[in-house]
Amino acid sequence: VDPIGGYCFGKIAKEEAEAATTQVFGDYVPDDVKLNAFKHAVWNAIGVQEIVQRSGNKWNALERGKRFGCAHEYVLDNNTWIIPMGIKEAMDLHNNLMGRTYMYNNINTGWFGVVTYTPSDDRIRDDIKNFVFSKVYSTNDVMSLSSSYNWYSLGDVHNAMNYHTVPGQKLVYILD
Repeated sequence: VDPIGGYCFGKIAKEEAEAATTQVFGDYVPDDVKLNAFKHAVWNAIGVQEIVQRSGNKWNALERGKRFGCAHEYVLDNNTWIIPMGIKEAMDLHNNLMGRTYMYNNINTGWFGVVTYTPSDDRIRDDIKNFVFSKVYSTNDVMSLSSSYNWYSLGDVHNAMNYHTVPGQKLVYILD
């Protein structure tokens, strides 16, 4: 049980991500579109930022953020919690990962891992907004969602449950 992490992700980061998405795109954010990809990335980045501000530890915050970002995708199936491996879940897990990757790359630490810098909510919003609008996105084909990402490698979903990835990954959304 992690009440502080839950509060950081489930309350603070969720509200901040929704506010940032509204500031950038307007009021309504349906699933499976660029706005939702942005919201998931911002939600995970701000969630990690909130935990790091309380714990002072980058690695602790990234690990806890990974758990909360992935737990959001679980569903109960025959008394077992699973992550359905459809395109929507893969998309959300990937965009969550991109928010955590952003924080992995932008939290600075000094001696003994003490956090010396973490981006503000506004910086997170603006950086991810610039990232969203500077990339070319996907097609409907799951294998084409990102040219550098093999979605079927997520069969065990551990790849998308990490908190950093190789440079050049893209936020993805379904394009109809």
